[in-house]
Amino acid sequence: MWQQLFKKSLPVFFIHGLTFCGQFFISYIIAKQYSKDSFGLFSYYHSLLNLAVSVAGFGYINSVTRHVSRKKDHYQPKAILVTGALIYSAINLTYVVFCYYFGELSELLSLQLFFGSTLLFIITIINDGILRANENFAYASFGLKGIHLAYCILLLFFSMYHFFPSINMLTFFHNMLLLLLLGFSFWALSKANILGQHHPDKTLFVDSKYFWISSITTALAKYFDQIIIGAIDLSLLGDYKAVLIIFGGYEFVSLSLSFVLLPHLNRQKEQSMMSTHILLFSLAIVVSLGYLLFTRPLLAILYGNKYVVNDIYIYFLVLIGFLKILYILPSSLIGGRLSTLALRSHFFVSIVNSIVYLVLLSLLVASYQVIGVLIATFIHWFLRYISTMIICKKYST
Repeated sequence: MWQQLFKKSLPVFFIHGLTFCGQFFISYIIAKQYSKDSFGLFSYYHSLLNLAVSVAGFGYINSVTRHVSRKKDHYQPKAILVTGALIYSAINLTYVVFCYYFGELSELLSLQLFFGSTLLFIITIINDGILRANENFAYASFGLKGIHLAYCILLLFFSMYHFFPSINMLTFFHNMLLLLLLGFSFWALSKANILGQHHPDKTLFVDSKYFWISSITTALAKYFDQIIIGAIDLSLLGDYKAVLIIFGGYEFVSLSLSFVLLPHLNRQKEQSMMSTHILLFSLAIVVSLGYLLFTRPLLAILYGNKYVVNDIYIYFLVLIGFLKILYILPSSLIGGRLSTLALRSHFFVSIVNSIVYLVLLSLLVASYQVIGVLIATFIHWFLRYISTMIICKKYST
């Protein structure tokens, strides 16, 4: 089982590894060449963009992954795409209007947000919901992560000619690259030759509402710290994001593993959760020790004295990253293997965790700013991990 999983995972780790390097390079170039405020605005916009897919997606993508992986020949890809796009567009319009009025985005950035997030959602349905569920991992990985590689090449081209456009222009180029990636995703879907006879039924939407809350809480934990800091002070967000991009290695590890674990676990008759958990725990320790040893020297080499980074930021980000890796197994089991009852329990637990997170943020951010956000985020991830482990234990027996 593990040899088969390792073989299928290699293309995923390779592409995700290139993506991590691309994301790092993109953020580094912008952090190095732009002011703190401009870098903060760039980070603020992209946090809102990524949150949009979770908020407006209604859990549809994860539900598609769950059901298509169980019945490869059941759903018609075209019907899945059209249904998802209609649902998303309606909710996304409300989200963007809210960001415009309360997130203080300009008219141009708000339009870019609507267009870019809609493209990103459709790309994600094709690659994450359909190709991934049918274990076309190579196409799916490139379709999801290719935007970062393309953006990296574009910024490298700009750097060669010392041309650094405004943040508004950068978002425009980003959306044009998403449009090209959408074309690739449709091509990959046609090459996969996935056939289906039926349109999405009510079971798809029964599960989607549970995934919706779960995806929102995950996105809140991943992006809301940047959003709330950006709302306070874009320059402060610039400092915070400068160290955060170095910690993208945790995202690389957790996303790569969860990408293949969810559909794989769903097809196994028996799975030793304990052995997998020990493996992930050991991996988390190794990665965390590396960050504790090398983060401060890396900051000095990359930025010099441009960005002010407190050592407490580093310690909390290591603890949060450690929990993210441990969270992979229980979240994959709930999403791919366990019953709808487990999803329902996770649904209610996620709501409680999110409420606790938002309350902690409101209490801590005013007095402690970035450190307050990190304390709240750590507590949130700790509660997410413990609660999902309890759910797995309850519904695995």
